[in-house]
Amino acid sequence: MALVVTGIDAVELRELPVPELDPGEVRIRALFSLLSIGTEMSIANGHRMENAKFPYVPGYQGVGRVEEVSDGVKSVSVGDIVIYLGGRTQLPVNGVWGAHQGMIVCGTDGLIHIPKGLTPEQGALAPLFAVGLHGVNLAQVNPSDVVVVLGHGLIGAGAAQAARARGATVVVSEPDAARRKLASQHAAHVVVDPTKESLADAVKAVLPPGARGADVVIESSGHAPLIETGIELCRFGARLVLQGWYSGNISFSYMAAHRRQLSMHFPTGWGPAGTKEAALRLANEGIFQTLPYISHRVGISGAVEAYRMAMGPGRNAILGLLFDWSS
Repeated sequence: MALVVTGIDAVELRELPVPELDPGEVRIRALFSLLSIGTEMSIANGHRMENAKFPYVPGYQGVGRVEEVSDGVKSVSVGDIVIYLGGRTQLPVNGVWGAHQGMIVCGTDGLIHIPKGLTPEQGALAPLFAVGLHGVNLAQVNPSDVVVVLGHGLIGAGAAQAARARGATVVVSEPDAARRKLASQHAAHVVVDPTKESLADAVKAVLPPGARGADVVIESSGHAPLIETGIELCRFGARLVLQGWYSGNISFSYMAAHRRQLSMHFPTGWGPAGTKEAALRLANEGIFQTLPYISHRVGISGAVEAYRMAMGPGRNAILGLLFDWSS
């Protein structure tokens, strides 16, 4: 069984044949796969089609139990619980990237073992927290930094928690009340509702004497107008991280960034080898709090309805949505 996006804003549940194993591949029975509100929906809504062709199985992260390994596979064994980053499909159904299906056939290069003591649900959220960690690594966040994170979705949560773990003072700006509550409990020293409060004043209140802006600003919402907001919050020589994905061309005031002599970073995915593993270790040590960010847990019978909700304005109510392939 698999979720199949058949056209723009169109999805259905289908029985698909499970591909035969090629050398170097494994077969995994899915436990949970995690919906990506940003990347997945940008494709399903037709805004980002450069690497997609209908019909396709969406999803790029999940956790499952290895059921079969092909000859020569040594890195995983039957019974292992692993993170997978997509699965193979058979034409005419494409895989983009094929994680939202009940049976996964894939190579072993992208598989990561779930550490002992970590639940599959925690493991399923770790890759998106790793994306936020990657941005923090690129910006070289230091303990003395004031870091502003715009947006508190899963990637913003990973960025805020990673920056706080490094000792930085973290300010989160988020208009949604439920997400602000999570930020105050698990990620930030200061949480701001930008619809009612001055973010600039909140940042100014935590700056050391003489400082004239934040050291690092991480835009994680994917809302392009907030890039200007981020620039205005930066001090001279600050680092601006564009952690969101932005449809089409984006623009911002060159002179505002130029006068501040900003360094700008454009993280892609979860970064170099070891970043996802680091996110899992941080979750296992309780530094990354992932479970509170699960807003929806959906069985197969409700998968199509949930995906349709994510395709429309109802997505704003979704934070971490897990598809439960065991139910």
